[in-house]
Amino acid sequence: MRSLAATIASLTIAVIASGLSAGASAAEPSEPSLTIQEARQLADAELSGRLAAMLVQKSVDVDRTTLSYIGLALRPSTGWRGLCEAQIIQFEFQDESEHPKSGQTLKSLRETTRYKIRANPDQNATEDETQLAKRCAEDQPFKDAYFTAPDGRTAQNAGFVVLTVRAQARAGHLPFTLSCIQRDLCKTALSRIAASSTDRIVMVSGVEQCRSEQACIEIMFFGNDLCYEIWSVTGRYVAPPGKEWGMIVPKRISFKAECPGPPH
Repeated sequence: MRSLAATIASLTIAVIASGLSAGASAAEPSEPSLTIQEARQLADAELSGRLAAMLVQKSVDVDRTTLSYIGLALRPSTGWRGLCEAQIIQFEFQDESEHPKSGQTLKSLRETTRYKIRANPDQNATEDETQLAKRCAEDQPFKDAYFTAPDGRTAQNAGFVVLTVRAQARAGHLPFTLSCIQRDLCKTALSRIAASSTDRIVMVSGVEQCRSEQACIEIMFFGNDLCYEIWSVTGRYVAPPGKEWGMIVPKRISFKAECPGPPH
């Protein structure tokens, strides 16, 4: 595993140096391939190289915003209804000297998934998602600001809550309890919620202190003033009559702002 990780890291850096061309890889006839029979017969070094080449070939975007971290995003695909999801390979490097640019080695490699709301995130919806699949395949997850979440179902419910509550705010009535951590926020909370967008979601997380009969999530957005807006949502899964899937319907939202933003 260490050998494979090092090989992947080396190839990733080479791709970054030469420039990553999104979408070009799918059309190239020399796209790397590997059968399970070949994988069982190849020497470890060659197998690592082949796997790494396949990984790089499937990548469409790179995040290199810090000296010690590189993110490699694979081509997004559809997941839960209304969502695009992308696997992210994260490389973290360890400094080997007092001068970060002069020598670094791979410290860790891990895979995560990021999400984007691109269509109706209601699991009970029946729209054809053919166009969604095409849209997902064209995305660049870092540039298009995909967000983190514990899993696709949680990400989907966050999108459903945002779109539902935004519509209610625009209609001028919120059918749930709204509280504000900072009292002054309540003066503008309705207008802020009415202006909210799933495109500004940064992170969705679960809430540990949540009763078993409740559904609790926290949704973090980019704010308009270089701060972050956070909705702490408490509700229940409610399925419409005759429908299979329950979606989160808020009973209470606690609204707050944080400045400066969270760590990378």
